[in-house]
Amino acid sequence: MLLSEFGLDIISGWLSNKFGKIIDKRILKLKKYKDCKNMRKPFFENLALEVKTKLFQTFDVYIDLEKILPRIANPIAHILIEKEAIDSFWNQACLVLESKVTGEWYVFRRGRMAMQGVGGGIRQSEIALKRLKESKAYIAVWAISTAILDEFENGGKLWPEVKISAIPFFSSIGNNDGEWCLIQDRTRELLSANY
Repeated sequence: MLLSEFGLDIISGWLSNKFGKIIDKRILKLKKYKDCKNMRKPFFENLALEVKTKLFQTFDVYIDLEKILPRIANPIAHILIEKEAIDSFWNQACLVLESKVTGEWYVFRRGRMAMQGVGGGIRQSEIALKRLKESKAYIAVWAISTAILDEFENGGKLWPEVKISAIPFFSSIGNNDGEWCLIQDRTRELLSANY
């Protein structure tokens, strides 16, 4: 064995050990990554995410009320006020127009009408109430759980299911009674001034 062969053997042994360690580390990382992925997999597989098909279309009070209102025979306007203000500062209102004759109904989603404050939500409520008055619609105001209203607006529940969960607004009790009484008073004022 020559000195050069001996040197090359040492270098090749050293390199194979180095590359072996690098490869072993990468394989170990890859195994950890795969184990990590496998650990996550059952969590995502067991996660019960219900993807429901939307059962109906919702409308916008500001844009669609004038178009839909004339088509409804003997309209009843159900104003559903959410009991918990979760998505905004105000307890928002959803409008459901129902025909007293045919039973057909149309949902106008939250975001435009409110019975609190002094800005756009109140103004939209006033405009909607005036339009309802012009069409001689009956008005019923209800309090309802925000969770039920969310599912309803997302098309997951039908109006007959939601209607049985609604509580007559002026006899309902809110989470914060003092604030809820103010909302009830403001709603009475809006109804008497605009309807």
